[in-house]
Amino acid sequence: MEERRPEEVRLCTNLDSMPYEGIDEQGQYTGIIADFIRLLAEKIHKQLVLVETLNTEQAQEFLKQQQCDIFATATPSKERESYLGFTLPLLQHPIGLATLADSEFLGDISQALDHRFAVVQETAVYETLRSKYPSIKITPVESAKIGLAMVASGKLFAYIDSVAVIAYQVQKQSILNVKIANELEFKHPIAIAIRKDKPLLLAEFNRAISELSEQEKLTILNKWLSINYQRNFSYKHLSKYLGPIFLMLLALLVHYVVLIRNNKKLQTSYNRLLSDNACISSVLEQEQQAVNQSIQFAEMISHEYRTPVSIISINLDILELKNQQKALAIDSQLTKMRESVAKLIALVETSLSREKLLTGKLVAHKVRMDFYHTVEQVLFELKNSYPHRQVILHCEQTKLPFLGDPELLILLLKNLLENAFKYSASDKVVTLNLVRSASELIIEVADQGIGIMHTDMEHIFEKYHRAANSANTSGIGLGLFMAKLVVVQHGGEISVVCPSAGGAMVRILFPVTFGND
Repeated sequence: MEERRPEEVRLCTNLDSMPYEGIDEQGQYTGIIADFIRLLAEKIHKQLVLVETLNTEQAQEFLKQQQCDIFATATPSKERESYLGFTLPLLQHPIGLATLADSEFLGDISQALDHRFAVVQETAVYETLRSKYPSIKITPVESAKIGLAMVASGKLFAYIDSVAVIAYQVQKQSILNVKIANELEFKHPIAIAIRKDKPLLLAEFNRAISELSEQEKLTILNKWLSINYQRNFSYKHLSKYLGPIFLMLLALLVHYVVLIRNNKKLQTSYNRLLSDNACISSVLEQEQQAVNQSIQFAEMISHEYRTPVSIISINLDILELKNQQKALAIDSQLTKMRESVAKLIALVETSLSREKLLTGKLVAHKVRMDFYHTVEQVLFELKNSYPHRQVILHCEQTKLPFLGDPELLILLLKNLLENAFKYSASDKVVTLNLVRSASELIIEVADQGIGIMHTDMEHIFEKYHRAANSANTSGIGLGLFMAKLVVVQHGGEISVVCPSAGGAMVRILFPVTFGND
């Protein structure tokens, strides 16, 4: 009996998307994904037929015109899902940002949106960047080779792509003046795209992917991403693989370098406090090691922040008692340290709440409460933390029944008032207005600070957005983003206006239902 011939599957390929896939000098389909697809095709008894395409855009057109059946290095998106099905992910690849080697940039991409970036056009990375950072300046390029060349020549600030692709191209093209400066916070899954009219083929590939063993995956990845010892040592082979591996390790260490730099800044501030008064230097020296360890924990493990902050606060209480008993004349230094601790506590609480809010773990648990009492509590705490700041409260009622989450509402009020402190001079008054009617509760926080530029107003509630005139003020652009999350969880609305007299005013409108009374 004649053996059944394997069914042919036409595969669209990128000519140069190494180390994932490409066509080598012998015309062979090669790369990480190429090895995966050959293994999968063998498992489901299919014969691959290569259909070469110049880029992702042409491959998508071929799929639409049914000139090929599958496309290898695809990332799911809403637009593609209209005519393609996607298998289970084969890989999750980290996205890196490559700059000139002498660039000092190591921060978040949101801090460099005034620069121009090169990105391969019509890719999932391109679409994600456009979505996450609407104001980003992107120059589309046809390939990683072109994008890196433009960065190396100084024409563009950075090139964004998979870390593996950047490392491979830097080594292959011998680009010596480019480095991976940072790794972005998102990753892209690599899957196989299959025409929508071939659901059975999609099911077969998914079954084969789910049956892949860890050893099979490691065998393929180690072939491309590791250096094996050979008896006949070759410096040529070593140089071929050492460069990409070094760059990938460098990308993994970027976050650690950033933490070290931030730790040095905290150490410098701490040393200034030591030099403020020689009388307390011996006491602070004994605590230095414990505080340094606490700072390191604070940088790495957010939920451990509370303990070191409490230690500092208790020791300040002890110093204050000693100052009263022995007249050490350190009132001003103690005040400075109190204010610094208060800011650190605010940062800690905000960080912890932010993590819960952003991951969806912090959900409003509404109870009957007196909103006016909550406001008084927040003002009392801020008075202790910021003794030289003045908040004027306007409210005609002394009881404001409300149905809400006290923890989230305290976070909201502290966030808005501390923002007002931050962006206005210390001698300026901050105003808090509360108005409750039968159907709504209105909250207004107004300052006499620097205000907000008109061009920033439409982006003011976006994650990580910072106004152009706030460059000299500390912050990461999450304050109003978090405030909006809290307001939305209570079914309210939030807006920001800049009065003609100057400053800024945040206005919140909470609906008051029958259950609030």
